[in-house]
Amino acid sequence: MTRKVILVLDPGIDGAFTLAAALRAPQLEVLAVVAAAGGLPAEVATHQLHQLVEMFDPPRLPRLGAALATPPCPEPAPPWMGNAFNSILPSSRGLHNLHPGDKVISDEVQLHKGEVTVITTGPLTPLAVAGDRHPDLARLLKSLIVAGGALQQPGNAGPVAEFNFYVDPTSARQVLRSGVPLTLLPLDVSSLAVFAPSDLEQYLAGNSAIHVALRKLLPTGLRAMSDGCGVEGLQLSGLVTVAIAAEPGLAKTRSLAVDVETLGQLTRGMMVIERRSRRAAPNVDCVVEIDWTAVRACLDRLFRQ
Repeated sequence: MTRKVILVLDPGIDGAFTLAAALRAPQLEVLAVVAAAGGLPAEVATHQLHQLVEMFDPPRLPRLGAALATPPCPEPAPPWMGNAFNSILPSSRGLHNLHPGDKVISDEVQLHKGEVTVITTGPLTPLAVAGDRHPDLARLLKSLIVAGGALQQPGNAGPVAEFNFYVDPTSARQVLRSGVPLTLLPLDVSSLAVFAPSDLEQYLAGNSAIHVALRKLLPTGLRAMSDGCGVEGLQLSGLVTVAIAAEPGLAKTRSLAVDVETLGQLTRGMMVIERRSRRAAPNVDCVVEIDWTAVRACLDRLFRQ
């Protein structure tokens, strides 16, 4: 039985691989894909997502949702957080009057009550706005898989803040407090999801539209990671979220009570864990360990089947 999912992603290099893996996973039925602004401005993110879906040419076209503008950030996004591919991707045939991402989410969740898992690898703005649009949304969702926050290690957008929570901390707090069963992939684990160029070349050795499209994007992504943070390879945390959705046994989790700092000048977007006993009930299952061998085997099956 397939798992119905909605993807909310920043359509840079990580988002492109995330979308490709989800579309190829036989365990997942991608109902909709929503662009999330953050690394890219909302208009660019929407257009780029549309271009990716057209290039990937899936047998069943998911609904597409336009990105919503995020609150102003004190600092611009690091250059490797959003990869603009408009100079590489072919011109889109048109946006076809895309609905806002929050409406797409709420429509699909209400249509498939209790069946939908939302996977987010970008800022949580669309999901929070969808909750404002329909207050019963949390009750109708099956689960969430969220890439965001940091447990122990320093942030990648601020001293203590992971990028997705930093961009829109108020939405991150709202989603974490929503009561939906939530699996959280923190930066401590997702930062280890670095794939060497040789691994990626093996994944992309096929001749499908997805393989061809990702091969075109790969050099730009590798160059951005090398220039931006000195890494020879790609950090693709979104692939881990798809692997967890497709094969839940790959991750070991720990139940935690988690909140997000929204006001601090130095701590904006910081994930705060309530460590005192009996002060707050756990609200997330936080991934603390990944079977990386099994994850890579899962991805190998998805891309090379």
